[in-house]
Amino acid sequence: MKNLEIENKYLLSYNKACKFLETLDTKHSKKIVQCYIKYSKNSIKRVRKIGKKYIYTLKKGSGRVRQEREKNISKKKYKRLSKRKIGNKIIKTRYFFTIDKKNYELDIFKKRFKGLAFLEIEFKNKKQMQDFILPEILSKIVIRDVSEDNNYTNSSLALLSNIPFENQEIFESIDLFDNNKNFVFSEKKSIYDYLQNWLYCYFVLLKKYAQLTVQNNNSEDLHQFRINIRRIRSLLAIYKELFDKDTVLKIMNSLKIIVSQTNKKRDIDVFLSKLDGINDSKILKFIEYLKDESQKEKRKIKKILESQEFLNILFDFEVFIKEDYKFFAINISDLPVKKYSKKKFKKLFKKIIFLFKKINHNSTIEELHKIRIKIKKFKYFLEISNNLLKKYRAEKIRKSFKKYQNLFGHLNDIQNQIKIVQDYCSIKNISTLEMNLASLQKELQETREKISDLAHFFLEKSYCCTPI
Repeated sequence: MKNLEIENKYLLSYNKACKFLETLDTKHSKKIVQCYIKYSKNSIKRVRKIGKKYIYTLKKGSGRVRQEREKNISKKKYKRLSKRKIGNKIIKTRYFFTIDKKNYELDIFKKRFKGLAFLEIEFKNKKQMQDFILPEILSKIVIRDVSEDNNYTNSSLALLSNIPFENQEIFESIDLFDNNKNFVFSEKKSIYDYLQNWLYCYFVLLKKYAQLTVQNNNSEDLHQFRINIRRIRSLLAIYKELFDKDTVLKIMNSLKIIVSQTNKKRDIDVFLSKLDGINDSKILKFIEYLKDESQKEKRKIKKILESQEFLNILFDFEVFIKEDYKFFAINISDLPVKKYSKKKFKKLFKKIIFLFKKINHNSTIEELHKIRIKIKKFKYFLEISNNLLKKYRAEKIRKSFKKYQNLFGHLNDIQNQIKIVQDYCSIKNISTLEMNLASLQKELQETREKISDLAHFFLEKSYCCTPI
């Protein structure tokens, strides 16, 4: 029978969905096993076992309205077609229930995709779909409407994704921009699969904060956008031996270009925050200048993030992290993640110790900047590895690095602020003394000394508490 499939689809909180099902007095369920035997841009062919029935399905189109043709087949034919499957098998339990005389289907996924849950509602016509209002009891368990998002079709999950969605809380946290939550992935993975999970998380955050940066004049959104680019670039640099060299370099350079184009606005916004509340007439003129420059940079960044060039960078990176056959992988990428992470930790930590030994009160800004980059990379490594390296007190070291990161960041901010003041004085043809540049230079030197003192403290503390 050929007809139109008209439906809404919602991504659910896994835990909330399970609890909701427990509250239902009346429901029934069926186990569904399905796989895809043909896939193209506009159509898919699927075979499915549901209960004791075996069904062949052809679907055409995308989004909320698609053409669908189904027919029952024999068990023998199902098994024969299943051997031609492309990608992953989908296993889920579908729960059927009714609210206010409307039928609903709730899918709880198993095995590889355990942690995913979806709600589907079918309609007889488009008007019924357009008039539909989700009941409040269901809206409480919904994360978002994914009816138009092809990433959440069963075929995309089966055929395109290399990401095991093992924990729905990961999705919820990403969706809510919860950067402080420690995502946890299985220790049983290969280092390649483990790293792809993390890169995917940061990619989702990167896209979301790019959207927010375009929509809002919020310096924190831009800051988080930049952080997630740094996370991705740092992990690719640390684990570059796992991937095809040319591919990794292309991605890293593309992201570097994008983030460098946001540097000026970020520096100005930090400076404006520092000057907030000052009433000196000369400084007030300077603040107005900074606000004007910030608006100019905002317009530039909006244009960059809406450009086809940026969309192409996102597309290339998404292909890279979702590639399912390890096309970009090097042989060592199949090594166990825990064993590999221990070796990487020892190597990186020894390098940090070596760099900290070189720090003193006379260290140049350039030398400290190089060390700052190494520390950031190590911190991002610890961010994804702390649960694997409990023996090495990695989480304790990661938290302590916040102090060093803040100091190095402050040093970098002051250096940028000095440059901003110098540019302003040059444009306005006034003396740097009028802008009290000496106070910034004094602050710069004091911060360098604090970094030196803290580095020596770190060396003493680290040798006695961390096994190498």
